[in-house]
Amino acid sequence: MSNPIKDFYWKIKFRFPRVNAVSVIGLLVAITALPAAVLLIRQATQLRSKAAPEAVTLSFSPSGVTLPPNQTISLNMDAKAYQIGFVRVDMSFDKSKVQLSGDIQTTSALKNVIVKTTQSDANNSGNISIALGLAPGDSANPPTGIFELAQIPFAVITANSNDSASLNITNYQIVNTALTQGIPADTQTLNFTLNPVATPTASAAPSLEPTQAPTTSPTVGPTTAPTVKPTPTQAPQGVASPSPTAASSSFVKGDIDEDGRVTILDYAVFFEFFGKTPVALQNSGKCDLNNDSKINILDYAVFFENFGKTN
Repeated sequence: MSNPIKDFYWKIKFRFPRVNAVSVIGLLVAITALPAAVLLIRQATQLRSKAAPEAVTLSFSPSGVTLPPNQTISLNMDAKAYQIGFVRVDMSFDKSKVQLSGDIQTTSALKNVIVKTTQSDANNSGNISIALGLAPGDSANPPTGIFELAQIPFAVITANSNDSASLNITNYQIVNTALTQGIPADTQTLNFTLNPVATPTASAAPSLEPTQAPTTSPTVGPTTAPTVKPTPTQAPQGVASPSPTAASSSFVKGDIDEDGRVTILDYAVFFEFFGKTPVALQNSGKCDLNNDSKINILDYAVFFENFGKTN
């Protein structure tokens, strides 16, 4: 049986008689190493494609405020180069120190309001949830770069002087319009300074040095510094919000946000309540697609069947 490498060598030697043995051997090594080099290049390309995506930024403006007086805080996003299709942000605060002084106002960057905690619910729980989606008419011009998500008004309710509190982002979900990935985020904390009171500085007592010693030394009594007592502000009264109503029968099952189409925005809400019972959760009744008081794989089957449909 012939040796293929040896045969290849003699063929090269016959066709190119001036080529020496070292050159032929080098050519053979290069040819056999080529597949391994291609494989290594492909693996390196795959590793680069799996690298973590760039993080966006969720922040507050201003980053620190003093209460009183009441202040309105802006929740902002720096989306970098991403085109944003859906955002959900959960926040918490100390309800014994600060509360909302009015309803949360969402901005026009993402017009489809899916979830927005009312003033009364936020003040009772100390938690805020905002979920916003891209409106169908804005699909050609999604938000990117730096933009505002919401405005949140706050007031102080504690009477303690020189106190502090914070507004923290506890959870988030961000999806781009291509629906290719969940986007990570760097989050910032808002710090409150509550009822600041300046501490008075005592002045040194003057020294009296008379040129002639008086027969009777006068007695100088100390003066009493007045005490300033802060007046507590009254806690804002919450405004009750109407109870959510069931989804209209004119919409396709799975059209949870009732925009006339079953899209990824409906899926984001359905995924949030999957595995839960709708009776205890606001807006989750729209996710119970087969009306069995559970949100499970049977509802998912209905949702999957209607995905992409319109009224």
